[in-house]
Parts: sequence; structure tokens; C-alpha cells
Amino acid sequence: MVKVGDVVMHRYNGLCKISGMKKMAFKGPAVHYYVLEPVYDSASTIYVPKEKAAELLRTPLPKDEILKLIDGMAGMPVVWVDDMKRRKDAFTDIIHRGDPVELVSMIQSIYKKAKERNAIGKRLSEADQRQLTIAEKVISGEFAYGLSEEPPQILERIRLQLK
Repeated sequence: MVKVGDVVMHRYNGLCKISGMKKMAFKGPAVHYYVLEPVYDSASTIYVPKEKAAELLRTPLPKDEILKLIDGMAGMPVVWVDDMKRRKDAFTDIIHRGDPVELVSMIQSIYKKAKERNAIGKRLSEADQRQLTIAEKVISGEFAYGLSEEPPQILERIRLQLK
């Protein structure tokens, strides 16, 4: 069970601190919401219904699991779907599930595809780039928190691991 003051991972908004509880009525009767403040985006506030907290929030990974994920990135299976629509749907599902192993595998796969496309003078599609940016934001925030670093350092570390 989460409580006010905890730092948590929101499934697709990344690292957040629970700053309070609030009873509000968005659609229908008033219910209790956790108020989340994204750690690396102070301009946003996220509201999570208390009854959905177990589904949408989790504790950040510990340092040893983060290091294992980073070290094992290069050997992860590629999750690339050639059909652009199906790939977009698959990547959106991965982002919404918020599983760090799937997110790291997705990042690694997009990096590999970007490298292939760059070699022939092409770039990633806008959709692939957008989804990469979201996945990098979520993972870099969680990893930075667990390793006491900053998100840009984490992204550089990931890029170096995949060279």
C-alpha cells in the first residue's frame, strides 16, 4: 500500500512523489485520489484513484536490478514489428504496461533500428521517435532515482551500453 510521501513509478508517467490525497468528483461521485507530482516535471500533477493505485503504481526498481537491466540490454530480444500501425500499437501497449524490462527492450530495439536506418541515410518515423522519447523519459527517471544520477547521464549510459 502506498502512502503520502512515497516515491513511486506511475505506469506511463514515470517517477512521481505522492504529495497528498484529495476527494474529488471528475465523472460521477466523489472518490479519493492520490495526488502525484512527477519528479522530473514540476509543471504536471497526476491524479490516481485510490482504488486503482495497485494497478497504476509500483515501487521503483532497486539499484541491483537496474544495473542488471543496463548490463543485459545488448542481449535483449528485439521487439520490432515491421508493420508501422501494429508496431505503434505494440509500443503503446508496452508504454502503458510500464514494465521496465519491456521498456528497456523497446528502447534497445528502437536504437538498433535507428542505427540501421541511419546507415542508409534514413531517420526513424515520427511515431517511433515519439514513443522512444516517452520510454526514455520513464526509464531514465526511474534509473536516475535508483542510481542517484540525473536522467541525461542515464541516457548516455544506455547509449554507450548499446554501441
